[in-house]
Amino acid sequence: MLNYSPIPSTPAGSIHPIKEAGAPWRMLVLSLVLLGLCVLIYAGITFGYAPYMQKQVTTADTQLATLTQSLNTQQQNDLVTLYSQLYNIKFLSTQHILSSKVFAFIEKDTANTVVYTSMNVVPSDGTLLLQGTAPDFDTINAQLAAFQHDTASVVSASLTSAQAQQQQSGSPVVNAFSMKLKMVNGFFQ
Repeated sequence: MLNYSPIPSTPAGSIHPIKEAGAPWRMLVLSLVLLGLCVLIYAGITFGYAPYMQKQVTTADTQLATLTQSLNTQQQNDLVTLYSQLYNIKFLSTQHILSSKVFAFIEKDTANTVVYTSMNVVPSDGTLLLQGTAPDFDTINAQLAAFQHDTASVVSASLTSAQAQQQQSGSPVVNAFSMKLKMVNGFFQ
């Protein structure tokens, strides 16, 4: 059940007393505190941090001018050349194929009697082209099989040519070959 009590009537011309609400005053105080913090932070940055940073810039400029005056023109040019070379080395080393990885792979899977005469790396295709010599065709086949079994590095290995050649008069027959190896993605990175 509702308990309803009417507002007592006041005499004519008198004003009803207004009850004050607490929430608007609290919001006003909070807003003033936040405004004060913003003004304080702005003043700290403008009058404290900005002059400090300007002083640091001035000090660095002074040190740079002193260093510039202490080096003659030839030394300055040598320093610029050295910096350029270091930058170029860093850039090339990030773009360069890791040849040590290729050589380690070749050494790991090569038979003792096989001699490579040429190696071409085509990183865009992910292929490695090898040319070399072996004492017989069985060694060439064994070498091809060794590459084919290395599935961690090689996707496919194929023999593109093989032929018997005699190097010089009286020398034994040498079997020349060329192979094409398709490497796994990212091998040359």
